[in-house]
Amino acid sequence: TLDRFQLHFFHTYIYPGRDKADGWMRRWLTNHKDISVNNWDAFDVPSVTLYTPSITPFLRRLEIEQVHHMRYYQIHSTGTLLYSILVNIPYAGVTLEIISNEDLESIDSDTFTKPTKIMCAQSLELKQEPSQLMDVWELMGGQFYNDFGLPDLLLASLAYPTSDYTSFSYFFANIFGNAGVTPQSTTSKSDSCDVWSVELAVTSEISGTTYANPIYIKGVTNRAADDPASAYSISAFEKAVNETHSKNMPPSNPNSGWDAFIDMHLGVHMDVKLDLIPGLLRKHGYGYSMHPECVHNCGGGSIWATGLNPWSIEIQGYFSDQASEEIKHCSLIDYCSSTSNGDVSLNTDIVVYKDDQTTDPASNDDPPM
Repeated sequence: TLDRFQLHFFHTYIYPGRDKADGWMRRWLTNHKDISVNNWDAFDVPSVTLYTPSITPFLRRLEIEQVHHMRYYQIHSTGTLLYSILVNIPYAGVTLEIISNEDLESIDSDTFTKPTKIMCAQSLELKQEPSQLMDVWELMGGQFYNDFGLPDLLLASLAYPTSDYTSFSYFFANIFGNAGVTPQSTTSKSDSCDVWSVELAVTSEISGTTYANPIYIKGVTNRAADDPASAYSISAFEKAVNETHSKNMPPSNPNSGWDAFIDMHLGVHMDVKLDLIPGLLRKHGYGYSMHPECVHNCGGGSIWATGLNPWSIEIQGYFSDQASEEIKHCSLIDYCSSTSNGDVSLNTDIVVYKDDQTTDPASNDDPPM
């Protein structure tokens, strides 16, 4: 996207819990291959919402490729009419939404339907003003015809289904809030669903000037679309995830393990130091594993933690020198290890990139570029 937002898709054959995760993903694929107003469930809330000022090229591409999708419209609080396309990414558990304020011809606009109660309309609301998104899109050099023959996209929001949205608000308040980051959050409640949202930002530098694109993270509790007694309910999924986390990433033993569900995570970068994060995670009972982003006593990297029930979170950033001892004793992430932990004495950069690997990697302090 224009603001460098990324989606990572990863499949493993070695991480603990892989069979359980695979079973849930296959069930998701079966239930969501024909997304529509009539068979909407709690997992259908758009995982990723991307803005574009022109949605017509996406409509034509989906029609040509015969990709099943859903169309709905909403009226923004400013009175602007917005059109959305929803597409499920196979075997990924991701519902992708493209939203636009394009003035469509009736031949297309008539194919969009109004959201029903079961869809939890407030979870679908665009928080930003459409004109604001259009300004950012233009500022970042948005093109109506990019290398893929489609208009550029801009991240607007990320949403996650949960049986209890307060797991999101609690984590943000007690982990990020106590670490010096206090983003603004709001809660919208109704008789059938609750939505918690927090405003963050994606920053980009253009011609020496830093610009911020506001984005929203949402925790959505949609009771109208969820049957707690069902084997496919949100709470049943949470139980499977939490049992796997407890076994493989216990809060009492940080940096000791990994599992297949931890890869279902939101990723954020913190501008403040990560110094307080590990202690806060331990204090509040969250399991985590961290890995540096480089070798040779590196103080930067990521912490993968449980907490956004049933989802996880990756917190990326840097430690100050006096607080970096824990991450310096962790290895680079090892995708061939069931715990994600590798050999901390091995300079992985040299093993991957050096043509002549006869030299002892650990003895070379200057890996080739």
